Amino acid sequence: MRNLLKEKYQTVKIQMSNQWVTLWLDRPEAKNSISEKMVSELMILLNFIAGDTNIRGITLRGSGECFCAGADLKEFKENYLERRKPYAEIIKMNKDIASLFKRAHTLPQVLVAFVEGPAFAGGVGLICCADFVFATEDAVFCVSETKIGLTPAQIAPYIVDRIGKRDARKLILQGERLSAFDAKSVGLVDQIFESEKLLLTHLQKFQKAFRTSAPKAVAITKQIIAEIDKVEPSKQVNYLAKKFADCMVSDEAQEGISAFLEKRQPGWVSSNYD
Repeated sequence: MRNLLKEKYQTVKIQMSNQWVTLWLDRPEAKNSISEKMVSELMILLNFIAGDTNIRGITLRGSGECFCAGADLKEFKENYLERRKPYAEIIKMNKDIASLFKRAHTLPQVLVAFVEGPAFAGGVGLICCADFVFATEDAVFCVSETKIGLTPAQIAPYIVDRIGKRDARKLILQGERLSAFDAKSVGLVDQIFESEKLLLTHLQKFQKAFRTSAPKAVAITKQIIAEIDKVEPSKQVNYLAKKFADCMVSDEAQEGISAFLEKRQPGWVSSNYD
């Protein structure tokens, strides 16, 4: 099987260290705006990562001085407005972007957004798909689609999920810029750091802590967090019991409980346990 993480991509850079993948949005000349090529390459990589249980987490960053400026509007104009592509092709393009956000949001591994500089429009969508958002003090956030005659259709559900409808209305309808501190106050950002160096130091400790958790248990717990609001109250007990049973009958639970009782580390901590 090809290791897609070792291949070269036009719009994404990859770093792998100690079971953790860093994906760099790598179009600094275009402020890491999301092109159709980037959507395609990120989908390839995230699908591959999702199927690799040896990968414990992913960090998403932007090359240069910007996290992500949102969709590539120049490409939009050239490919869709000037060429007057059929309505159906616009829908397909938008659904492809939606598939990327859904893939990021439903990864079995932990996804961390590492934000430096501007995160606009679709860039905000990407960070709202993450489990944790860490930012430096120079980070700036804005959802500005309505200012240019568009709607943040595919990212709106993730923004609402992360910060709630009340603050999502302000962010999306007003289109104003938020500082890192304002973003933290509404729950868009989890932690702020004075510098990239301090954030990287924190991230190393964060990664080490997550490598002590069982991969399948993390994946199932993420599913519960994502799905529980959609489960009818009358069905929640049964739903949660099945999730618990899925963990209980797994090899991970066998190993984890045995390790606890024997006062030793479980095998996955040393990465020798599959």
